[in-house]
Amino acid sequence: MMLFPVVVKSAEIVSGLNFVDAQLGDELSILQLRRKMIISENIVINGNSISFIIGDTEFTLKYEEHRLYLTPGYQLFLNDIDGLRFKNMDGMIFIEYEKNNKRYERYIAFV
Repeated sequence: MMLFPVVVKSAEIVSGLNFVDAQLGDELSILQLRRKMIISENIVINGNSISFIIGDTEFTLKYEEHRLYLTPGYQLFLNDIDGLRFKNMDGMIFIEYEKNNKRYERYIAFV
Protein backbone atom coordinates (compact mmCIF):
# COMPACT_ATOMS: atom_id res chain seq x y z
CA MET A 1 0.00 0.00 0.00
CA MET A 2 2.89 2.36 0.67
CA LEU A 3 4.18 1.85 -2.87
CA PHE A 4 0.96 3.13 -4.47
CA PRO A 5 1.98 6.86 -4.49
CA VAL A 6 5.36 5.95 -5.98
CA VAL A 7 3.75 3.86 -8.72
CA VAL A 8 1.24 6.62 -9.56
CA LYS A 9 3.97 9.27 -9.73
CA SER A 10 6.13 7.01 -11.89
CA ALA A 11 3.23 6.45 -14.29
CA GLU A 12 2.70 10.22 -14.60
CA ILE A 13 6.37 10.79 -15.43
CA VAL A 14 6.53 7.97 -17.98
CA SER A 15 3.33 9.07 -19.76
CA GLY A 16 4.81 12.53 -20.24
CA LEU A 17 7.90 11.07 -21.89
CA ASN A 18 6.05 9.57 -24.87
CA PHE A 19 6.14 12.83 -26.85
CA VAL A 20 9.78 13.48 -25.93
CA ASP A 21 10.71 9.92 -26.91
CA ALA A 22 9.10 10.34 -30.34
CA GLN A 23 10.99 13.59 -30.99
CA LEU A 24 14.23 12.10 -29.72
CA GLY A 25 13.72 9.04 -31.92
CA ASP A 26 13.21 11.25 -34.97
CA GLU A 27 16.35 13.26 -34.21
CA LEU A 28 18.41 10.08 -33.77
CA SER A 29 17.06 8.75 -37.06
CA ILE A 30 18.06 11.97 -38.83
CA LEU A 31 21.57 11.63 -37.38
CA GLN A 32 21.78 8.04 -38.66
CA LEU A 33 20.65 9.21 -42.07
CA ARG A 34 23.29 11.97 -42.08
CA ARG A 35 25.99 9.40 -41.33
CA LYS A 36 24.94 7.38 -44.37
CA MET A 37 24.80 10.47 -46.58
CA ILE A 38 28.31 11.55 -45.54
CA ILE A 39 29.82 8.44 -47.12
CA SER A 40 27.54 8.44 -50.16
CA GLU A 41 28.22 9.53 -53.74
CA ASN A 42 26.08 10.62 -56.70
CA ILE A 43 23.19 12.01 -54.65
CA VAL A 44 20.14 12.74 -56.83
CA ILE A 45 16.73 14.04 -55.71
CA ASN A 46 13.82 12.51 -57.64
CA GLY A 47 10.57 14.01 -56.29
CA ASN A 48 9.72 12.03 -53.13
CA SER A 49 12.96 10.06 -53.17
CA ILE A 50 16.73 10.45 -53.14
CA SER A 51 19.10 8.03 -54.84
CA PHE A 52 22.73 7.63 -53.84
CA ILE A 53 25.59 5.15 -53.94
CA ILE A 54 27.65 3.75 -51.07
CA GLY A 55 30.46 1.49 -52.27
CA ASP A 56 28.96 -0.65 -55.04
CA THR A 57 25.35 -0.46 -53.80
CA GLU A 58 22.71 2.00 -55.00
CA PHE A 59 20.27 3.08 -52.29
CA THR A 60 16.97 4.92 -52.50
CA LEU A 61 15.51 6.94 -49.65
CA LYS A 62 11.74 7.06 -50.21
CA TYR A 63 8.80 8.89 -48.70
CA GLU A 64 5.63 6.81 -49.09
CA GLU A 65 2.56 6.14 -46.95
CA HIS A 66 3.64 8.46 -44.10
CA ARG A 67 7.07 6.83 -43.84
CA LEU A 68 10.63 7.70 -44.82
CA TYR A 69 12.61 4.53 -45.46
CA LEU A 70 15.72 3.27 -47.22
CA THR A 71 15.92 0.49 -49.81
CA PRO A 72 17.27 -2.09 -50.71
CA GLY A 73 15.87 -3.84 -47.72
CA TYR A 74 13.73 -1.69 -45.46
CA GLN A 75 15.35 0.66 -42.96
CA LEU A 76 12.76 3.00 -41.43
CA PHE A 77 13.92 6.52 -40.55
CA LEU A 78 10.69 8.46 -39.92
CA ASN A 79 7.18 7.16 -39.28
CA ASP A 80 3.73 8.75 -38.95
CA ILE A 81 4.71 11.89 -40.87
CA ASP A 82 2.03 13.91 -42.63
CA GLY A 83 4.17 15.33 -45.43
CA LEU A 84 7.78 15.46 -46.56
CA ARG A 85 9.83 17.08 -49.28
CA PHE A 86 13.50 17.17 -50.14
CA LYS A 87 15.16 20.53 -50.85
CA ASN A 88 18.51 21.36 -52.42
CA MET A 89 19.60 24.79 -51.22
CA ASP A 90 23.02 25.87 -52.49
CA GLY A 91 24.34 22.31 -52.51
CA MET A 92 22.91 21.41 -49.12
CA ILE A 93 20.09 18.85 -49.00
CA PHE A 94 17.37 19.30 -46.41
CA ILE A 95 14.28 17.34 -45.56
CA GLU A 96 11.26 19.35 -44.58
CA TYR A 97 8.52 17.33 -42.92
CA GLU A 98 5.37 17.74 -40.92
CA LYS A 99 4.44 15.62 -37.93
CA ASN A 100 1.74 16.21 -35.31
CA ASN A 101 0.91 19.60 -36.87
CA LYS A 102 4.51 20.84 -36.51
CA ARG A 103 6.97 21.52 -39.31
CA TYR A 104 10.59 20.43 -39.12
CA GLU A 105 13.51 21.15 -41.42
CA ARG A 106 16.70 19.15 -41.04
CA TYR A 107 19.97 19.17 -42.96
CA ILE A 108 20.94 15.71 -44.21
CA ALA A 109 23.69 16.05 -46.85
CA PHE A 110 26.07 18.26 -48.76
CA VAL A 111 26.29 17.70 -52.51
